[in-house]
Amino acid sequence: MTEKELIIFNEQKNTLDGFKTMKKGVNKRTGDKYLRGVDENGTAYQLTETPSGIKEFQATNPPPYNTKEDRDELIREYYYNKHYTQERIAEIFGISQKTVSNILRNKK
Repeated sequence: MTEKELIIFNEQKNTLDGFKTMKKGVNKRTGDKYLRGVDENGTAYQLTETPSGIKEFQATNPPPYNTKEDRDELIREYYYNKHYTQERIAEIFGISQKTVSNILRNKK
């Protein structure tokens, strides 16, 4: 991702700052480039570019849950049904990737 794409990413969110976290990288499995950020409200944003040049922008709000068990079930749904990466799920829920991995490994 270029600096111009970072600016576009921020403009699509309607702010030039206000992100708690920002991360840029490449998915080793797919080769997709990504730029991710989480704002002060917990909304996770992602700009993805495939090796063939297709770009996609997503904004995801963390889903509501009452218990840890509810959260874990939502995490499994995001992983198995929506095919989100563990890292992306961790950003959405505000937890570590290792915690997501543990939840997926320890099905109850």
